[in-house]
Amino acid sequence: MANSFARRRYWYALAAFTMFFAHIGDSSATHIMYLGGQPLAGGTAGAFIFDVTPGTTGPGEPPIVQMVWRVVNIYLNVPYEPGPETSIATYTEFGPLEEGDYEVNIYAAIYAADTSRPDYSLRGSFPLTVVSSSNLRRTYEYYYAAKNHYFITGDPDEILALDTGRFPGWTRTGQQFWSFVPLQSIPSTLAPVCRFYGLPSAGLDSHFFSSSVAECQYVQDHWPYAWQLEAQNVFEVVPLDSFTGHCPPSTSPVYRLYNNQPDVNHRYTYFPQTIDLMVAQGWINEGQVWCSSTATGT
Repeated sequence: MANSFARRRYWYALAAFTMFFAHIGDSSATHIMYLGGQPLAGGTAGAFIFDVTPGTTGPGEPPIVQMVWRVVNIYLNVPYEPGPETSIATYTEFGPLEEGDYEVNIYAAIYAADTSRPDYSLRGSFPLTVVSSSNLRRTYEYYYAAKNHYFITGDPDEILALDTGRFPGWTRTGQQFWSFVPLQSIPSTLAPVCRFYGLPSAGLDSHFFSSSVAECQYVQDHWPYAWQLEAQNVFEVVPLDSFTGHCPPSTSPVYRLYNNQPDVNHRYTYFPQTIDLMVAQGWINEGQVWCSSTATGT
């Protein structure tokens, strides 16, 4: 129990630190970020709640959680001193959760010191889809030495074909990350990953992956003669948090590296040593593109 409390305090400090540097343009902004990125059925969801309030004191009491069937109501009591608006971050847990769709409502009573507490007002309502842990699967990386190309897949049929030599020359690198089977319920906190194939007629023979809907559409609109869309959703991942731009706690950021060559190849990894090695070889680090869950190990 003591270790669990220590971990909770650590993540709270991390969330507060991240929130301090986050840009907030809306005085009524409320945001929720799940510990682990994607709550799984049978487990307890840990969530950070970010908000903006007057003054500088932050949350005065632990959040109160009320669960009614598939609705989770979280109540915040936030006293403040007169002063400029301040970012706050607080941590709470709720569950255990069954697989299915939920609605998470965040209410707050924001009041000046030495005044009576007002009624709670709704600060934000967020959809949440809890998925089964059986939908979590490993995505493996393969290497083709003749072309110095990398490829990733979590599809069982593709894994079998590559491992049995149906596509000669491809071997596992030993690297992998967690992803989810595609086509989860909507709305989910997961992001679908699109996959393009670079056409040999354009001097390519490679695959490109993205969890950004805008980026997937951009490639489709601007290079249809070179990049053929194979699937809108080959697997699903925990996305970068839209509020902070970083991965949620208990996840690892996956980086995309570009070979900077006419044949165009990318590598996806969360290992710092691999990133340093590839950059030393002339590859370009394009930054974080999605997050891999580490809640069940890697």
